[in-house]
Amino acid sequence: MTVTAAAAGPGPVEPWVDGGGPAPVTVPVAATAGPYDHRTVEASFVVGEVRDLRLRLRGPVRLARVGFSG
Repeated sequence: MTVTAAAAGPGPVEPWVDGGGPAPVTVPVAATAGPYDHRTVEASFVVGEVRDLRLRLRGPVRLARVGFSG
């Protein structure tokens, strides 16, 4: 599965699979010129079956859009 996020940083976006355990991937968002200067970042991770996904934003990151594929 691939997660794609449009965000203004700095700070990571972490998708969490329901059921606990550590985040399968951390998507780092680098510092941008301002709170609305969004950059698109993506990362791939493996999910064994269909589950609920949650997002955790850490730091002063602003999320504009997120998508999942795969």
